[in-house]
Amino acid sequence: MSKRRKTYTKEFREGAVDLMRNSDQPLSQIARELGVTVTSLRNWKKQFLGGSGGMADGAVGDDGQPGTSAKELWNENQKLRRENAHLKRQREILKKGGQHPSGGSAARHAMINKMREENYSVNELSEAFEVSRSGYYAARKRPPSQRAKENEIIVSKMKEIHSDRHLKAYGCPRMTIELHEEHGLACSENRVARLMANNNLKARYNASIRPRTTVQDTTQK
Repeated sequence: MSKRRKTYTKEFREGAVDLMRNSDQPLSQIARELGVTVTSLRNWKKQFLGGSGGMADGAVGDDGQPGTSAKELWNENQKLRRENAHLKRQREILKKGGQHPSGGSAARHAMINKMREENYSVNELSEAFEVSRSGYYAARKRPPSQRAKENEIIVSKMKEIHSDRHLKAYGCPRMTIELHEEHGLACSENRVARLMANNNLKARYNASIRPRTTVQDTTQK
């Protein structure tokens, strides 16, 4: 049984020809995006530029539904591309931000401040971290709270400790002890863990050393 030939409306074919004339994309890419062959595009171009209308209006496709114009398909394609680019950008933000920063809106506002330096807009950062733009801007106008000031001091001291190659291996338990005993900064281990995570301060672990087995050479005396 022969396969039924696919048909397209006059509007679809006219739109495809118009797209060919006004687009800088190669013919093969336009054909791929519209779901037609390059040969069909060339034939339609000859028909319409030569004044022949070709197929009658109101033609239907293989599914029995009215044909969609090439411009509509093009617009839909561009819309999907924009949406995919937006989702990709949102995933990139969350990946760099360690998913949603813990510590509530204050920590998320701090992450927005930090990531704005990487050419991300407030709109996309607010959407990714699920905070409102108005709340972010309002928080910027408020003076920092006492706890926020304390956090700045703790983070500054942790970065100083972490920069020491001998102390860089400290995780949050040992970092908490170091802050308290050596620098007089009493804070909980959970708070230290949260601040370390939000500021990308990670403990350095030494690679495990595998013991080597020496095989005695019995050929030598």
